[in-house]
Amino acid sequence: MPRRSPLSSSPSLSHLAQQRTSTLVGAKTSLTLAQVAAKKADDQLRSAEASNAAARAVSTQLRDLARSADKRATLSAAALMQYARASAGLPSPTSLEALFDNKGDLLGAMGAVHQLQRISHDPQALAVQANTDAKRATTLHAQADKAENQASDDAVESAKRAVASASEAVGTATAALEKVQLQATSVAGLDATSIGAPDSGQLSDVGWANPVAGHITDGFGPRPSQPAGAGPFHYGDDIAAACSTWIVAAASGTVVETGWYGSLGNWIVIDHGQGVQTAYAHLADGGTAVQVGEHVDAGEPIGLVGSTGASTGCHLHVEVHINGVRADPLPFFAARGIALGQ
Repeated sequence: MPRRSPLSSSPSLSHLAQQRTSTLVGAKTSLTLAQVAAKKADDQLRSAEASNAAARAVSTQLRDLARSADKRATLSAAALMQYARASAGLPSPTSLEALFDNKGDLLGAMGAVHQLQRISHDPQALAVQANTDAKRATTLHAQADKAENQASDDAVESAKRAVASASEAVGTATAALEKVQLQATSVAGLDATSIGAPDSGQLSDVGWANPVAGHITDGFGPRPSQPAGAGPFHYGDDIAAACSTWIVAAASGTVVETGWYGSLGNWIVIDHGQGVQTAYAHLADGGTAVQVGEHVDAGEPIGLVGSTGASTGCHLHVEVHINGVRADPLPFFAARGIALGQ
């Protein structure tokens, strides 16, 4: 495979890129913080709505019980009154059954009537029952009032305002980031997501190759959504490619790592010397074509695209390590004449 012509780094371009990188880091951080705050506000709103609904449900249930208790207390008081009138030789035309309005708990009310009729000859028992029923009704009404007070519409409205404010902050931070990214595109060959280790130009004089053809689906930087359980920061660039597509070495070097690497699945690391390494992740199972200690040339096939580890589909995750620090591959490759994502 023919080697690509290297592109010399421009000192002024590098200085400008570093300035834009610092601004971009701030914009990305602000957006991440705004997104975290928005999620927290949304969670608080959901919690307030759930608490409000639960309190109203409890209030409704207690109010129904209180109404039933009111009816029983009325029956108890009527039974006691009937006894008193009968004892005084006064007529008592109203029967306990007539006090029941055929609404609510029919069986419960009839049961209360029968119980009162059984103790209708015992004034002390009637007085105790009437007092007990009245207290129960009062207690249930108080509990219903308390539950109703806990169902605060004000808390829900306050949470809704917090969500709206947080959403507005996310929109502002997003617009600010897009502005910085737009400004960054004026730096030839550099991508707006460039953050990480500084590139001092190591290995700019050797041949480089594009590891795989395809468009970039996720760049280097903060990753609030954390797809497939990935970490909060993305340390490479993801390039979409069909499963089992050949991956080639970006430059000549020695294979120093192969095998499984946590959420990155199967991966390969190549040491190119002068503090520069490239890494290739999510390779297919059984798709590693090199072994540790093997020398490879730029453009030489090293493995097959897969979707192992924390991955939602076949793609290549490519990393660049400069003196042990991960850097954004996009500007690094661009400074060497390779446009990733094409």
